[in-house]
Amino acid sequence: MSDQKAALVAALSALPAFQGASWRAAGFEVVAPFTVEEPIPTSRSVRVATENFAAAGAHVFLSVSARDIAPLSAQPAEQEVTLLPGARYVPATAFEDVAGLRVQVLVEQPADGGAVPELPTGDELEGLLESERRSAFVDTLRPGRFGRS
Repeated sequence: MSDQKAALVAALSALPAFQGASWRAAGFEVVAPFTVEEPIPTSRSVRVATENFAAAGAHVFLSVSARDIAPLSAQPAEQEVTLLPGARYVPATAFEDVAGLRVQVLVEQPADGGAVPELPTGDELEGLLESERRSAFVDTLRPGRFGRS
């Protein structure tokens, strides 16, 4: 890792942990656990992450150690949450249709053996997606920032 990237990761790591769900556009299914190698930008908003539902699908990351950087961002409306290097995620569901969007849930496995985030039910995911579909269109400020499908 470069010195600049190491400094960025150190600065992000100093922020309070974000525990919750964040989204990233995706057109593929994750079939095996993986460890984050570089900071990965996600959004608390599925509408933002999928660029107004233009993406073929999305991954929802259930995290315990990510960092909410929205308050520090030049684009706070993007509701950015960063997944940090070293975090390990496992697929908890297949890539399935939920309210018209292909969605896969990925759950962080805490390195310290702590509690794993609780999986949302299908009804909860469907309700969230339906609510976001009713929300206002968002400007895509940085196309592809939250993944591509």
